[in-house]
Amino acid sequence: MRTVLTLFLILACTQALFAETMLVMVDGYCYLEGQSEYSETKVKFIKDSPSAVTDSTYTDSSGDFFISDLYEGIYDIEYTHADFDTQRVEDKVLVGSTTLPPVTLAWPFCNVDGFCYLENQTIHWGTKVKFAAVSAPAVSDSTYTDSCGYFMMDGLHDGVYNIEYTHLGFDSMLVEDQSLVDNTTLPPVTLEQPPCELSGSLQGTLGPDTCHIVGEISITAGDSLILLPGTVFMFDGPYPFRIYGTLLAEGTENDSIVFTTEQSGSNRWRGLRFDGGGSSGSRLAYCLIEKGYATGGWPDNNGGGVFCFDYSSPSFANCCTSANNAENGGGLYCRYSTPAFSNCTVSNNWVSNEGGGVVCNYSSPAFTNCILTGNSADANSGGVHCYDSSPSFMNSLINGNSAYAGGAWAATGIPQRPSSTVPSARTR
Repeated sequence: MRTVLTLFLILACTQALFAETMLVMVDGYCYLEGQSEYSETKVKFIKDSPSAVTDSTYTDSSGDFFISDLYEGIYDIEYTHADFDTQRVEDKVLVGSTTLPPVTLAWPFCNVDGFCYLENQTIHWGTKVKFAAVSAPAVSDSTYTDSCGYFMMDGLHDGVYNIEYTHLGFDSMLVEDQSLVDNTTLPPVTLEQPPCELSGSLQGTLGPDTCHIVGEISITAGDSLILLPGTVFMFDGPYPFRIYGTLLAEGTENDSIVFTTEQSGSNRWRGLRFDGGGSSGSRLAYCLIEKGYATGGWPDNNGGGVFCFDYSSPSFANCCTSANNAENGGGLYCRYSTPAFSNCTVSNNWVSNEGGGVVCNYSSPAFTNCILTGNSADANSGGVHCYDSSPSFMNSLINGNSAYAGGAWAATGIPQRPSSTVPSARTR
């Protein structure tokens, strides 16, 4: 009788226990950010009360999950998937049939910084740093450098990226397949300046740089070109610089601007050729104009260094025109123009005909504190040759020039030697 009573009590307790602790059915969805397939996310139910029992299940490709043998109770629910941030829901009471709210696992974020410098510059701002996603769930984004070259990209998705550094006027740089996780400091990079090669119509601002001239260049009427101190125009062939607009080439005493060539013979460049009133606002200061060669038919055979034509009136200050050749006007040839020169030197130019240094043709050039020396002509006027012109030489020296006839000076339509028409000039 006692044994039967014991069994009855055990059965009653068991029934009471199961009556109090019932099984629940739980389902829901878990998605993956940036993905279209959501399988293999582990959904773990972690017991947080005596009646609960830890268990887990996995999502299918649609993100759906279902578990049917879970006991009623309080649980912490943890969603985990490789390469995605874990998400945890704490103290969830599960009773009866429960559909959980959908969740989405985010792709983890990282912070990336570094430096990108610009070759030969002291200010490094404005470089674009682009992070191009190689594969999902990486997400493309970009940022820019500050004046020190520093950049930071906050909140970038972890992943594999191609990193591209770009800045106008510099060669781009691409770093491929860079894995970015957590917080990453990238190695510093420097963008190099590509070789400067110019041809055709120019405008805007150039320099300081050595620019190779690979074809004829020009400034269109109404346009302007600014050359910064330290700029060198290196002509790689027999190309003229035709100036119909405004050239502002103003160097400094310590940082001049140079127009030159490394070519020889007939392959040398064809000089600065100012043409028309549109070029009259041009200003040149602390410029070296050398090794020009004017050849061909009229007017290309005149003005080896500088040619001024058709009411052009550029100004030159502290400039040197040297080692240029032409048929006429080795250093300068002006026709119907009024250029102005101050503190300039015209030296060591040579012509096969007239005006080793300067030719004036129906023109009124003004020379102040200038020196014309070492120029030569195979025919007339080693220094200056004028036709029906009114040149002005103030406190200037015409010295050491040579020619077959008229080593210093020859003129038609004005006195043969400097006088009151050319005040304060000294000739030898």
